[in-house]
Amino acid sequence: MVDDPDADHPSDADHRSNRVERRRSSVLALAAVALVTLGLSVAPAAPAHAVTESTATARIYADTNTHRSSNGRTLLVRNAQLDAVAASWSDVQCSRGEMGHNPRLAQQIPPGWSAAAENVARGYSYDRVVAAWIGSPGHNANLLGNYTHVGIGYCELNGDRYYTQVFARYPGSLPGDGTASGSSVLAISPDGVLYRYPGNGAGLFGTRQQIGVGWGGMSLVTGVGDITGDGNGDVVARDSMGRLVLYAGTATGGLVRGAVMGPGWGQMNLLLGVGDFTGDGRADLLARDTVGRLWLYAGRGSGQLAGGVQIGVGWGVMTAVAAPGDVNSDGRPDVVARDAGGRLWLYPGRGNGRFQGSQQVGHGWQIFDAIVAPGDFSGDGLPDLLARTASGALLLYTSTSSGSWRSGPQVGSGWTGFRVVGPGAD
Repeated sequence: MVDDPDADHPSDADHRSNRVERRRSSVLALAAVALVTLGLSVAPAAPAHAVTESTATARIYADTNTHRSSNGRTLLVRNAQLDAVAASWSDVQCSRGEMGHNPRLAQQIPPGWSAAAENVARGYSYDRVVAAWIGSPGHNANLLGNYTHVGIGYCELNGDRYYTQVFARYPGSLPGDGTASGSSVLAISPDGVLYRYPGNGAGLFGTRQQIGVGWGGMSLVTGVGDITGDGNGDVVARDSMGRLVLYAGTATGGLVRGAVMGPGWGQMNLLLGVGDFTGDGRADLLARDTVGRLWLYAGRGSGQLAGGVQIGVGWGVMTAVAAPGDVNSDGRPDVVARDAGGRLWLYPGRGNGRFQGSQQVGHGWQIFDAIVAPGDFSGDGLPDLLARTASGALLLYTSTSSGSWRSGPQVGSGWTGFRVVGPGAD
């Protein structure tokens, strides 16, 4: 990632602050509050590697809640409906080639809100845009405002980047809470039914969703993010003939069987959606063969994968591998793995399809028979792990942004007999 070349020059930062647009709408009868919308623009930065929308928005969500937490504010719940509004408006700005505010924001967000606001920005790299908003009093007031929910949108076209944050205050939970941040787990029941268990964005599960039947014959299954390029999370699975099959996600959270992606996958004993591991803006897949070699299959977009590239050896000693996302807060997706001795290891990604090395970040994990990465399950803006005991209890482990993990509460029971195949993150 090439950052904004002017980002470290105070005089330029002050200049950008002077260009902040601030508009207040008229008082809305629906909620009897002023809808505050603020924009921040900078000339587009030097060309940078494109990132997926999920990568960019997850980082913005994490940075936003980290800022709120450090200022004693309650964490915002990310909501799929607000996400859709924000994403749509970012796309509009992209298509127009100019930054502006959504004139229909009040009508498009879910009803029942008592306060709402919008931040927009143009040109910043995704890992710097929240810092830019913090540096502007009006935008910072929205970041720290008395809101309960947030939606985030990102669009990049020809190197020009547009961002939208939609804030709103609601009296309780909303449909779509937690699902927007990719907080979910995939699990196959003993009778072969595939379920998605969405998190509610606050450390609990929402209502599970049946998304398929007949999955008992699939020996390997994993969520891979959006590899088709349509904005929906997808799933790949290996069937009984050793073929890799794509199941494209739908806007309602369901799956549609796609074309066979390729034969010859019978030699693999692990599939893992790892996010944008190569830094090219597309979701990628990791696979481990029976010899213990780790292979990277880079996403090409439109549901295609590039040929495998070996990126590791000796992974046969790992009894569990998960891809929680950016664990060490460097903007690149990482991998964690448990060895036969129960030690947990962090493998930070370089952002170019390779690992930086490894470091031990835990021990005693041999008591778990499954470890999966649900995304940001706790709602603190950082990736989490879920681990299942032999008795079927599901425990939450939250990350510290430096690669280590904190034990949390039990968040589920009765999971014995289910094949937790994760990640379910979208």
